[in-house]
Amino acid sequence: MPKSLLLRAKPAILGLVTQGQNQNRKVILWVGTSVWAAALWFWPAAVESERGLTPREPNSKEQLFRSTLTDAQLGILGFHLYETREGKRYWNIESQFAELYRESNQTLMRKVTAEFFSQNSDNVVTTRGDRGRSEIEKNLVELEGNVFVSSRRGYVFNLDEVTYRGNTHELQSDSPVSMKGPDPELPTMYIKGDGLQAFINEEFYKVRKNVRGRKRLSDQRWLHIASTSGEFFPDYERARFYGKVRSSIQDLEIDSERLEVATSEGEETLVAEGNVHVRSKGRVASAKKAALRLGTNQLVLEGDARVDAKDDRIEGKRIVLYTDDDRVEVTGAKGKIEGDS
Repeated sequence: MPKSLLLRAKPAILGLVTQGQNQNRKVILWVGTSVWAAALWFWPAAVESERGLTPREPNSKEQLFRSTLTDAQLGILGFHLYETREGKRYWNIESQFAELYRESNQTLMRKVTAEFFSQNSDNVVTTRGDRGRSEIEKNLVELEGNVFVSSRRGYVFNLDEVTYRGNTHELQSDSPVSMKGPDPELPTMYIKGDGLQAFINEEFYKVRKNVRGRKRLSDQRWLHIASTSGEFFPDYERARFYGKVRSSIQDLEIDSERLEVATSEGEETLVAEGNVHVRSKGRVASAKKAALRLGTNQLVLEGDARVDAKDDRIEGKRIVLYTDDDRVEVTGAKGKIEGDS
């Protein structure tokens, strides 16, 4: 990104355009102004103030004016900044007001809306914040204050601050985060945690730690989840949870190292993997993997599967545990029911 991005200005034009040596990478900064823009470089309001005159209020049609409230070198109403690379949009930023600082080559903004575009699809991630800061040379955009991040599918993340890093085309935050969706008015999933990472090209979101959430399933029951971290793929209607995952649906409880909740062709499935432990109706089961398809009453346990109920123990390669009664089906059984004589 050229250092002179925010410095090159030509009077009596309606836009500021800069282009670096790399013709395939260009950033265009549009600033609405009027034909007398050249006079603004001499800071007329400040000169009038030094002479004891009342500073002239900027006309609402002028759009471009010096900020008399801060030490900023240039103030802009209706600020608009966007970046394209090889004809593809990367991001688009608009704010009600911005202050430009030439020496540090940064822009401070108020009431900011920023859009970030996927390079692999038509996905757009929209963010908003009360305040923002842009550092062009570092390809960095920061938003803070009532920030929200919205996915194309309607999932909305609320947090205190977020940073866009252009070198990886990602959004990152360490602040507490809450998420709901896919319809913010009638959400079926709620998530809370600490820290957010959004991979814009894939529309893939990660809540880094202390994840707590719930999801209303197609049968209207609620799935409750607690885990170390969580990943969300709105385009694929899939969520994954990692690290000491505890999940429950009414009287069914599942502990595992990983849990995936997915919807495909209208069918919802839960797949738990890694050191799986299940508790249901007084039975305790364990396996390497457990799968539950919503709309059925069958929990399938695979890999060193075992079910303990009172004094009985059943082991096998594959065990089907019926969640609405006491039935159990075993494939590749070994051992015996210890209660047998």
